[in-house]
Amino acid sequence: MYEGQDLSVFSWSEQRPIEGLDYLATADVAVHLEGAKIARLGVASQGHHVSVRLPSATTCHQVTLIGDPADFALRAPVDGLVPALAFHLPRMRAPEGEPAPADGSRGARGLPPFPENAGVREVSVSSDPLDVPFDVRSLRQFPDLDNVELAGACAHLEALEELPLRRLALRYVPDLSQLPDLSCWPDLGTIIVWNCDADASRRIRSQLKALAPSDHHRSVSKPRGRAWFLEEYGLPFAAWPTASARKATAGFKTAAKTVKAATSAEVALTAISAFTAMANTLTGIETSEREDLGSAVAVLAKLSAVPVPAADALAVFDAERTF
Repeated sequence: MYEGQDLSVFSWSEQRPIEGLDYLATADVAVHLEGAKIARLGVASQGHHVSVRLPSATTCHQVTLIGDPADFALRAPVDGLVPALAFHLPRMRAPEGEPAPADGSRGARGLPPFPENAGVREVSVSSDPLDVPFDVRSLRQFPDLDNVELAGACAHLEALEELPLRRLALRYVPDLSQLPDLSCWPDLGTIIVWNCDADASRRIRSQLKALAPSDHHRSVSKPRGRAWFLEEYGLPFAAWPTASARKATAGFKTAAKTVKAATSAEVALTAISAFTAMANTLTGIETSEREDLGSAVAVLAKLSAVPVPAADALAVFDAERTF
């Protein structure tokens, strides 16, 4: 990892090839990589404006851009051979903290225009499954795109139909309802669907059986329901001290098991009461931790097998907590 404003490392790589380098911008900067020989380059904007003259695909396999895509200005390589581009979007929680619909009705965020790089053929975009979804329509600016990897929440997946895909990888996408039928890509070889929307995963499995046999890798595995995404990505205890986080997570999972099998709102609220009792035994609970526990209670309400308004769940929490 390299951080600072001395950019000599990039010119140094022209004579001494580097397998991988991560660069963190500390101010607005222009990075010229015309002759750089860096197989895999990561650039984190950290909120700064970063202008990048991309290296050639002949010397760089992939450039990963970390941060708001609007922070970056991408100049095409001198020879026009654009390397694979990967975008790691910043965290931006979706409204209500649950998987957003794939039709974009609750908002979406896309890539800004990168007109000099219209010829790129491989792009990947990753975000959190519970974040504001990535607007897939913004990939239409790359008409030759035949290799796409998407991870996390996505909206307007129907736009993929306009691309000449040969390879498609989808991971941790909670809603694939807008994904076109696989038959729309006659040259599609590799298809990977992993830890994605359970209903759509079953549909895609059926579509795979209808495709002509291929030597390419094709798999649909670990289908996940909405509750799984809420439990795996909706918990707010990551920044807590390890011991407290472990105890809170265990208490949550116990309560979640009960609410998911609840036959009445009373059963679900009783489980939330038990979770609150566990929370009362934790130490060092200040304002931020109290808010985190309240968020966990709201997630439990969403997981309930029977309707439980978040307001009712939080009322139990507020009435019984001792912190």
